[in-house]
Amino acid sequence: MNHKGYLFLGKSESGKSTLSQKMSRVSILGSDESNIITEKNKEYYALSTPFGSFKKRVVVPQKIEAPLERVFLLEKEFLRPTWKEHLIDRDMLWQFLVTGQTKYPKAELSLYAKYNAMVNTFANKCEAYILHHNMASTPEQVKEVITDES
Repeated sequence: MNHKGYLFLGKSESGKSTLSQKMSRVSILGSDESNIITEKNKEYYALSTPFGSFKKRVVVPQKIEAPLERVFLLEKEFLRPTWKEHLIDRDMLWQFLVTGQTKYPKAELSLYAKYNAMVNTFANKCEAYILHHNMASTPEQVKEVITDES
């Protein structure tokens, strides 16, 4: 999708794997299981990892790296076609990154403050949305919503 990185976050059963499989027809994807966010020259990048899901037999054979354009928290939608809204409450993103499905790095206690500061900076700088994903929406419809500038 335009050589830009899009990160989809969600709790278990929020549709991450379904969205990943659906979007593979219209874009290049990393893993729907494990990705890395890094900062280079004051810009965030999304990087794939070679770690997929052994349970789902998914492996990402190549390194995929792209400037991180947007972050989406996934919500299932049943009534309307897929749509997005700006994430107003940045604490929601911060809380997900710290207490959601991500885990604290296993490190010395002194590094937790640095980790929290990094997550805080990222959560406040990135363009973030809630993506209300209707499983019946086509890949093309979802791509249009994701890449729309409004």
